Amino acid sequence: MVRTDKKGSATVETAITLPLFISVLLLFSSFLVCIASINSVYSALYKTASFFSDYGYIYHEKGIKKVEDSLLKDIVRLVDDNESSLILKQADMRQLAEGADNYLYGEIAKSIFMQYLNEENVVKSGLVKLDKVTFSGSSFFDHGDDVILVARCVMKLPLPAPEKLIEGFEIRGKLRFRCFINGEMGSYNEAAPVEASVWSLSNFERGRIIRQVFGANLPSNYPVIAKFDNGKATMIKSLDHTAKTYQDANIFKTTIKNMVLELAQFNGRDYGGVSIKPGDIKRRELLLVMPTNELTPQQEFALMEISSYCLAKNVVLIVERYQEKK
Repeated sequence: MVRTDKKGSATVETAITLPLFISVLLLFSSFLVCIASINSVYSALYKTASFFSDYGYIYHEKGIKKVEDSLLKDIVRLVDDNESSLILKQADMRQLAEGADNYLYGEIAKSIFMQYLNEENVVKSGLVKLDKVTFSGSSFFDHGDDVILVARCVMKLPLPAPEKLIEGFEIRGKLRFRCFINGEMGSYNEAAPVEASVWSLSNFERGRIIRQVFGANLPSNYPVIAKFDNGKATMIKSLDHTAKTYQDANIFKTTIKNMVLELAQFNGRDYGGVSIKPGDIKRRELLLVMPTNELTPQQEFALMEISSYCLAKNVVLIVERYQEKK
């Protein structure tokens, strides 16, 4: 006798198993999207912090901090001289000013953050939507050079999800960093304290500041060059010729020649949203930044030899002297 109920049994099992499988798949997909969204938020947050680190140098180098402190002192003095301003006398003017600063910088941070966030693949593709972005709770330069970025946003999933998740799944990211340290800096034309010299910083910090001072306009991780303008590809490098290593003229010369060779071989690159084609490059320039300290005779002779090498490689060498190594 042949049984005829096998087909019906398989249909029932499929009807039970398939929805369960789809539910698990959707749940797993939602989990992956959540992870990707969190990664995107932190990626944009780190890039925003990097932006502030690059431009935070201006806050000190141009004397903005000292101007702010001076204005606050003038405001407090005027308030104290005015007998009718009882309400203002009860207010903490510095706290009010810092609150205004935090709001202004927070809006700037939000704008920069949104630009980086919209470049993230999961956001650009529309796979996930992030709304209600706010930087409330962030603080900027309230305690020296410290910046605390607190980013909050609401993620909406495109996949089926419980109503509470659809209405609001908050992602929160917090990052603390320093824009520039090693002593208060005066105005641009004032002599900087010993500890404020870029040559007393680490190679990374020194390179970041020198890129900013000498007008780099490419992302810090863009290969070989730091600036590209009207067909001119510029490599910006710093070299402390007072260091013990570079007292050996051969090492000094070889180090710079390697920079020249690397630039000479650069033929453009598509990287980080920046596309430079070989035909776009009309001129290659090495901007070499060194301390204002005197060169040794051997180093001066090495630079003369390197100039000839640059001509052969069709690279223009520009030596800029910037700040003294104490």
